[in-house]
Amino acid sequence: MSKYTSIRLFQLILAVLLVFQWPVNVTANPSLLGDIGTRFERNGSHPSDIFEFNGVVFFEAENQQAKRVMWASDGSPSWQVEKVWQINITVHNAPIFITLGNAMYFRADDGVSGIELWKYDGTSVSLVADINPGSGSSSPANLTAVNGMLYFSADDGNTGEELWKYDGIHASLVADINPGSGGSGPSNITALGSTLYFAASDDNFGRELWKYDSTNASLVADINPGNSSSFPRRLIPLGNTLFFSANDGSTGEELWKYDGNSTSLVTDIYPGNISSSLGEFTAMENALYFRADDGTSGDELWKYDGTSTSQVADINSGPGDSYPNNLITVGNTLYFRAWNGGKSRLWKYNGTNLSSVTNLPAATAEHNIVAIGNTLYFSAGNGISGEELWKYDGNSVSLAADINQGRGGSIPRNFIVADDDLYFSAFDDETGEELWKYDGTHAMQFANVRKDHTHSFPSDFARLNGITYLALPQIEWVDFILYPQDRV
Repeated sequence: MSKYTSIRLFQLILAVLLVFQWPVNVTANPSLLGDIGTRFERNGSHPSDIFEFNGVVFFEAENQQAKRVMWASDGSPSWQVEKVWQINITVHNAPIFITLGNAMYFRADDGVSGIELWKYDGTSVSLVADINPGSGSSSPANLTAVNGMLYFSADDGNTGEELWKYDGIHASLVADINPGSGGSGPSNITALGSTLYFAASDDNFGRELWKYDSTNASLVADINPGNSSSFPRRLIPLGNTLFFSANDGSTGEELWKYDGNSTSLVTDIYPGNISSSLGEFTAMENALYFRADDGTSGDELWKYDGTSTSQVADINSGPGDSYPNNLITVGNTLYFRAWNGGKSRLWKYNGTNLSSVTNLPAATAEHNIVAIGNTLYFSAGNGISGEELWKYDGNSVSLAADINQGRGGSIPRNFIVADDDLYFSAFDDETGEELWKYDGTHAMQFANVRKDHTHSFPSDFARLNGITYLALPQIEWVDFILYPQDRV
């Protein structure tokens, strides 16, 4: 992570890249999409937040004049661009962009309507609705697409923050769960089948689990009775059951489930009213995996198989924590990092057998772990090539690409998978930190925004209909967004 990350206000902006294959030794030549304002000088153009839409990749980067600008590239300089809108795309809760049908949605501030819901249809940017009329902000958040409908939380200035929906034509209030201007603050919006589940607050029940069945919003259960709150979170569907963590006031925060009829405590992992420090909920096949502390073994890997809850293994034997993290599934194998008391290692579990992955680079711990097909990709260092891109195919570990040869390393990060290709930011001595792509065989520089041997720092990709979008952290107001016309 860049040393500048902690001091940046993350705002997002669109730009366009069309995704094509090109020879490995050819660097994409990006086109400027727009000038989004001067920021204080840094060493690099800092591109990040990639998103794809209609076959085009959007990203932002800083030019040689230390200005935040929008770029597009397909490996050739053949783009035409024009101004679309003066708009300030803002960050509040993931995802930043969400696609529904042939449009992508996001929250933005045009300087007139406040922070509202906007959309981009591949041709133009438009305001979906001025939910909080005038210059006030409805601050839409928790954008979730379900069955052709976009759900989100918003504040219209009268009801407080409540659950809203957009059907492609109209935005409307789903329910005023907490009557008055206080708002219920919907969050953790999760779909199971055609029903939407979320956490919400009201004056009678506190913060509890609610649902919306496309007709009515209703309380699922008052888990912590009265106006006390159970604070449901980490909602995850598995089969026909919704799992989540909640605190009933007696057992601490533990694992709960809802089967469509009733809620129940799965198990009190840490006996008594102490929470078991749940985290990393991940579904694989018919089991739920998670991190928990039973008060004896520390934070370890656990699973619930639909019948019983059990500890997978006490990796860091005794009361010490192994703290499993970065859980990711590849087929019927669960991969994760955990501390064995001497080192943080990569582990794998197939539902029966647990083992550490051997022959890993020894200098730096593997991180930025993603999966494409049956192959795991991560960044790591072996003390010879520096921190580079590595891969594990289930049998052997190998160096995928030595981008910045020598001990310095390219420090690949911000991994995003799109159409079975891996996009990431990486550094080399010639161009600084820029946008790269790995197609399973070769690593190639996807775009070199800054020609002055400094960096653009790309991150956070998303794709729609073959187009990749990238929005970058920046500090100043976004002056305008530009988009590419048809290729010439």
